[in-house]
Amino acid sequence: TTTCTFRMNFTSATLAGQTRQRRPPKKQVPAENLLGAAGGSISAPNFCEHLMRTWSRPLLTSLQAWRIATWQGDCSSTRQVASFRMSGNTGLGSQMASFAGELSFAMEQGRHLVMVDNPSKPHLRVWQQLFLPTECAIPPSSDMMGNATRAWPKFQGRGGPTVHWHHSPENVSRDEWVAAASEYVMRAATPTVIEAACAMQRRVFPNESETKLGDLNSMIGLHMRWGDKTVREMQKINETVYEKAILGICEAHTISAPIVILSTQERDARAAFLRMSLQHLNWRVYPLEAGEVHNKLNTFQSNNDITRLHKIWQTSLASLMLLLMARHFVLARGSNWARLIDDIRRTRIDAMCGTCTSVVDLTPSDALCLRARC
Repeated sequence: TTTCTFRMNFTSATLAGQTRQRRPPKKQVPAENLLGAAGGSISAPNFCEHLMRTWSRPLLTSLQAWRIATWQGDCSSTRQVASFRMSGNTGLGSQMASFAGELSFAMEQGRHLVMVDNPSKPHLRVWQQLFLPTECAIPPSSDMMGNATRAWPKFQGRGGPTVHWHHSPENVSRDEWVAAASEYVMRAATPTVIEAACAMQRRVFPNESETKLGDLNSMIGLHMRWGDKTVREMQKINETVYEKAILGICEAHTISAPIVILSTQERDARAAFLRMSLQHLNWRVYPLEAGEVHNKLNTFQSNNDITRLHKIWQTSLASLMLLLMARHFVLARGSNWARLIDDIRRTRIDAMCGTCTSVVDLTPSDALCLRARC
């Protein structure tokens, strides 16, 4: 038997339970100054109040996200614009990363980013139904630039030096910029998405006592990606590595009976984790619903049916909101979706609860573990 020794990247705790000091969250931006607000009323049972308090009020905490909101909130009709047509061949996490890259290029050129509809693809229409406005209704003009794809090659580079974003007075890394754009897009949730999250919560947690606020400190949110990302961007991480991470969190935070919230699109990953969890009688594992469920690699297909795409994206966002109820997380940031979870955890959840969360990032260690067959 080979023993694998690896390091886990904690944000607020280590396996030994030692606290790592973090910078305090940046000044929050008043909700009334944001572009768009989550309007409407929500009729929900009492145990959804936590979700409503967390997501119904617009909130921005980072300076970069505030700059994006200010830039995209300037609705002068004389502004020059750059257009962005959403791809029909990527998932929601990749769409949000693409939005960040195109927005960077538009701001670098001094232009307002406008998302342009593709009549053969429903993605923009679904985006507009599920998110708050991300742009002004500026009419197209002869000066409008085409797709801002020239930003993508330099934006997509991995492992290189810090990218210089010329619209900012200081250098901003790719990760910081994507996090700010995600924070801006998800500065609040629409009533439709909050209602979907409440409905999912009733199905996933049939016992209301499981979701009382006193249990949040025992909740561990876990995201597993065994699909196409394991071919292009990260290596597959065995379920036993996730097991070690959960045991480390329980030791560091004195959690005797963890409530594990599992998020994954892969049937195989879900089955493997549930099999492993049977060895721990004190664990309670709750698999979340997924927008799409599959078994094979590279199974993503373009979704041109607006009803189906709306359901997939709405389910994904509702699942994300439920996962973010946890106080501790196990993620592999090689996945766009895992990065989104971590970004919103840092910028929104920590800002609201006073830096109460911790995270184990498995990505730096997965290659070492796999070489050792652990």
